[in-house]
Amino acid sequence: MTAGSDGADAVGAVYVVDGELDVPASEEGLEAMLIRITGGSVSITASDDGLNATAGTADGGTEQVEDGVLLDVTGGTVQVWAGSDGIDSNGQASITGGTVVVSSAAAMGGNGVFDVNGAFESPGVVALTSAVSAGEPGGGSGGPGGERGGPPPSVEASQGTQS
Repeated sequence: MTAGSDGADAVGAVYVVDGELDVPASEEGLEAMLIRITGGSVSITASDDGLNATAGTADGGTEQVEDGVLLDVTGGTVQVWAGSDGIDSNGQASITGGTVVVSSAAAMGGNGVFDVNGAFESPGVVALTSAVSAGEPGGGSGGPGGERGGPPPSVEASQGTQS
């Protein structure tokens, strides 16, 4: 699916249990109060935040913690190319399984690969952060919100795996 705004925007929750979800172009990739990924394959390209857990009650850019907001990855494969924050939660976030790979052009004004206002649980996760220019994700052509140039290199988070 290609979206001018949000790839998937829900007032309540977005669940990915199995299958394949590909958002090749969007402003915000997935946005909801609860984002839960337990399996399948998720691939997001966003000009702003890739995964954005929010209740929409806090002004953008604040560090206010929103009650009941959760981004939870327990399985599956998640790849995010983001022009701002790769994974943004205005509440809590948890990555306890699966494989998560994020490329964030933090130099474009975001906080980086992870922007979590509340508690962040990530046992066994290895995070290597680096910003890429908006036009060069993975060293190829295209950019956040546009075409993907290659696999995102910035962060690899894999339960029990170090690289």
